[in-house]
Amino acid sequence: MSVNTSRTIDESTIRDLVENWARAVRARNLDGILANHSPEILMFDLPPPIQSKGIEAYKKTWDLFYSCAPDPAVFDITEMNVNHIPIWRESTLFSETERAALEWTEAVTKLSEHGVPDEVYDRVRAQLSETQISELTFAVAVINAWNRLNISFRTVPGSADEMLGLTKAGLN
Repeated sequence: MSVNTSRTIDESTIRDLVENWARAVRARNLDGILANHSPEILMFDLPPPIQSKGIEAYKKTWDLFYSCAPDPAVFDITEMNVNHIPIWRESTLFSETERAALEWTEAVTKLSEHGVPDEVYDRVRAQLSETQISELTFAVAVINAWNRLNISFRTVPGSADEMLGLTKAGLN
């Protein structure tokens, strides 16, 4: 099997998993939402609780979600643009708000000794509220911290997949 064929199969499998999950969210089907999650799930999210450890704690986060969501829940995934993230500046797939979030993410990740340039902040602030910028900055900081820890300790990508229950989807 070629790399391109394998990538297409993986992408198709991921899309199916995400779409099934989204259908379960819209139907308020907790069993469907949890179907591909490990009992030892560790989830980080922006609304409190910031961290959910284990399937029971993760399950409780849905009570909060559904208390705020209309019935039926509106939960649409319009497009997965993951492949375009490296070329987000050239891609036509991202909205202005998404471009602002990507520009902020890049600026915070590649922070210079002078911080985020004022012109970047101004462009981002035109699209995102201060709260949204704060939440995004926190998420970027957490991801960057995990990346720095994994790089420093020479963690082999995928080496913890089985322990974290990430093998249920059947991706190699």
